[in-house]
Amino acid sequence: MTAAAAAVKPKKTNRVARGVSTNELVFSAYQGTNDEVFPHVLKLYAPEGSLRSENNSKKYHEAVLDLYVRGAREAYRVLKPEGIYILKCQDEVCANQQRLTHVELINELTQLGFVVEDLFVVVRKNKPGVSRILRQVHARKNHSYFLVFRKAKSARYLPRRKNGQMALRLAEGKRR
Repeated sequence: MTAAAAAVKPKKTNRVARGVSTNELVFSAYQGTNDEVFPHVLKLYAPEGSLRSENNSKKYHEAVLDLYVRGAREAYRVLKPEGIYILKCQDEVCANQQRLTHVELINELTQLGFVVEDLFVVVRKNKPGVSRILRQVHARKNHSYFLVFRKAKSARYLPRRKNGQMALRLAEGKRR
């Protein structure tokens, strides 16, 4: 070994390998349904314990609906009167039960004080992925919705309740 080679010291870095080796990485692309992919997004961007405990008890469709409603509450809080709120959703079959997500969201958001302005239907160009079912009971949803809401100018536009049920009145709250 020459004297020049002996004088070269390995470069010291400030990096320390503190992480744990794992193959459990979050990837940027997944082949699957929203309910299969969304937990990966949460794993990467929602800190542990950041979701309220009430959401942890909700599963599947109820958990998704809860996220929509919580997001709408925050939108209502920050929007100016007459402000526009647009969301995209899709109806689904969950546990062999038809769930009309767009109707559920319209009902919830009008209760918060939003007024329905419009609805757009988007139809897929391709077929949905293959499902493993023994017998089809409900139509497979190949469309989704853009729902357009407006924050009501005043509380007088809020829907009235009858016997604990909300009566949806789409004609209310028209702009001047």
